[in-house]
Amino acid sequence: MIFNIVISHSFISNYFVGREVFDISAQNILLGIFHYKGLPALWYIFDLIVFALAAPVIELLISRKTTAILSIVAIMVLSQFGITLPETMFFDGTSIIYYMIGAFIGKYYFQEFMKKSKRRDIIVSTVVCVIGIVFQYSIVMEWIQLPTVLHVMLLAAIGISLWKLLDLMTEKIENIGFMKDSFLVYVIHGNLASIVTKLIYIVFPKSAYFAIPNYLLTAVTVLLLIHTFCYFMKRYANPVYEVISGSRNG
Repeated sequence: MIFNIVISHSFISNYFVGREVFDISAQNILLGIFHYKGLPALWYIFDLIVFALAAPVIELLISRKTTAILSIVAIMVLSQFGITLPETMFFDGTSIIYYMIGAFIGKYYFQEFMKKSKRRDIIVSTVVCVIGIVFQYSIVMEWIQLPTVLHVMLLAAIGISLWKLLDLMTEKIENIGFMKDSFLVYVIHGNLASIVTKLIYIVFPKSAYFAIPNYLLTAVTVLLLIHTFCYFMKRYANPVYEVISGSRNG
């Protein structure tokens, strides 16, 4: 929110074209703090806060397997008719469905879900994931359309399949220090990349051939800058780092 205020009401605004000006008002400041105004990437944190507050109701809905399945199906059917969480408040009105599916898995199949995927699971997950991504890409490109219920089922299937496929990598990829900065990479990279990309564009020859080098150099530069920022914050201002990172240490 502070970043948006600064670039909206200072000389820096001349270098950030196409961005919505932050109107300083009590309502917008409250939305910037308690919602995700100005930083849509944090939509899911707002959702998680609301769903955590609604935990007693969700626990009641999934108290039995039958009621849990019926509740999830009912919410999916309602979404088909446009009855979802209000998207004036939530980034995606269907987000509660995925949360409910996760709650159902966590309550009844957690141990099974945490086991290492078998060869058969890997094969099935690969097929489901590839087909799902092809369909999702086609939807994004507006080549095809799916009913809301089927789209929700598609995304849920992709998510579960990706989880299973990660077993191919988890034992082979070492957990290196800079990986612990992934949350701030997710949060910061958008704003920082827009600056770095423009600076590289100014330095590089103005040719379409430099679009890919610009993209790759932007990615590397942004990751290095964020990791450097995290390193110094953890070393010299660790309490502040824990506040802005949500105390994520792993």
